[in-house]
Amino acid sequence: NGYAASSALEYGVTGYTLGNGTRVTATNRAYGLTGLLPNTSYTVWIKDTCTSALTSNWEDITFTTLPCPPIIASGSLSLIGQTVQGTSTTASPDSVIWYWGDGNFDTGTVVSYTYGPIFGSFDVYQVVFNECGTVDSLLHSINVCDTLALQFSSSISGLTSNFSTTGTQGTGLTFTWDFGDGNSGSGSSPIHTYSSPGIYQIICSVSSLCGEMDSDTLILELCSPVNLSFIDISNGNNFSFSASPSNLNSYSWNFGDGNSGSGLNVNHTYQTNGTFTVTLTAIDSCGNQHTYSKDVATCDAPQGDFTFNIVSTGGNGMIVNFSANATNATSYHWYWGDGTSTTGVSPNVQHIFGVISLNYIINLFLINDCGDSTKVTHSLKEASVADAERNASIYPNPTQGELNVVFDQPVVGTLYYYAATGALLGQMEVNYESSLMLDLSALPSGTYWLRWQGEEAQWNQSIVKP
Repeated sequence: NGYAASSALEYGVTGYTLGNGTRVTATNRAYGLTGLLPNTSYTVWIKDTCTSALTSNWEDITFTTLPCPPIIASGSLSLIGQTVQGTSTTASPDSVIWYWGDGNFDTGTVVSYTYGPIFGSFDVYQVVFNECGTVDSLLHSINVCDTLALQFSSSISGLTSNFSTTGTQGTGLTFTWDFGDGNSGSGSSPIHTYSSPGIYQIICSVSSLCGEMDSDTLILELCSPVNLSFIDISNGNNFSFSASPSNLNSYSWNFGDGNSGSGLNVNHTYQTNGTFTVTLTAIDSCGNQHTYSKDVATCDAPQGDFTFNIVSTGGNGMIVNFSANATNATSYHWYWGDGTSTTGVSPNVQHIFGVISLNYIINLFLINDCGDSTKVTHSLKEASVADAERNASIYPNPTQGELNVVFDQPVVGTLYYYAATGALLGQMEVNYESSLMLDLSALPSGTYWLRWQGEEAQWNQSIVKP
């Protein structure tokens, strides 16, 4: 309060030591202090300067700031769709900050904010300040939801339906279901099994966190469960396929080699050998699709034949050696005609027939890796042609009674003769003889068998007596 050109001021909370306060320079004999604490005593030291050679001493004054009035936050939120408006009704705020609860904020007495893409329940804080720095806050809780749009679908397996609400839009959704058969459920993806085929009306209802509601209806037709399968019959690379059951609407086939077909029964020829996955797809009267797959293998058909020779006959029966000559066969199934059979991987086998007879019919099944089979049949009566090159002449044949057997040279062995039933009628021991005569005159008309078993040769020959 004088005529100094400038003044030096130093201030601080009362009790501070001159030189440790905040020093500023005042011109035109005035200076305003800001940022002071409310209800606090301050000491200000002043030193005037008139000229460089004329300055005053330091003088001090003390004053106390006024107390700061309290501030109380008040206000409200209003929501339209996903946009919220905040209105502060706080008395004389210096500033208002709105924290929206999703990481964003705005300032102002009246503000608007649009949520998205995150929706849900949010805690919105309204924070107010006065000029003294006093602060207060108010919590507003708000639910903000995305637009509600219901979508649902079903997938059927037999009498069981899997329901899905994939694609539904909304926030905090709750689903309820009426399955149309007197039963109900909840959840976004329920599974329901019906007790019988039929047509059912499904109602799905949904409500959101914000109280919005929507519903939709689906007509569901259920058919009897389908156990789809097929059988295949092969002959080499040629296959016949038959689907089951036979009452479905359509059948389509993928043969696994790039080719396809349609129909209940189909035929297909594979051009190469190998293993192929055959897939059958069928559609029932409800439009449901069913699929069944199975591997099939193709191989060249087995081919071949077999030969045999009778090794010996005696009290223990008749021993016969068999030898198969085959291509593309990996196993051999022999059926001996006496109620027994033999299976193996060797083409050579020996069998003992308990009853000596040439009436046995031998069946050989040649099997390849794919399970295809070829059947070869021979009768032991074919042994009438010598098992090895016969070393004797037999005449007359047919004969009325006498039968001559003339060898190329003296031999040692046994000559057996049998009825057509295989019953042994007699035998002759031969010891270095070259010719024999059998008298068959006492035997009735029919077919008989000679069997020679010698040291160097064995053979069989049929004899006819008119």
